[in-house]
Amino acid sequence: MNIPKSFKKAIANAFYDKAMQLCAKVSETDEFGAVVGFGYEPILSFKGSFQPTSSMSDTDEFGSYKDSTFRVACDLGPSQVSQQDHVVLYNGQYYEIMGKYPTDAALVLTVREVGK
Repeated sequence: MNIPKSFKKAIANAFYDKAMQLCAKVSETDEFGAVVGFGYEPILSFKGSFQPTSSMSDTDEFGSYKDSTFRVACDLGPSQVSQQDHVVLYNGQYYEIMGKYPTDAALVLTVREVGK
């Protein structure tokens, strides 16, 4: 289905009310190339909808099991988000991306807290 951009913008204005950041995973190495630390560097700010979810409901909707606890809907393009290289920062907490599902009206990311 071809959703007009004006309708996608109306959805974003009505439902994407949470400020978030997409962050790149970065690692720090010493002079010998050994990894001595890691962290996250913000690369993009965006607004989205942040809702609790369950892996079973995501399996029913998207057809694949992902161990996720929250769902982010946003208007980012699928090519802007890397499941392996990015995390989402929301409300002071980092969330790893478990699944990425482009839909007609949004990009849906299933996420869980880093370290859980």
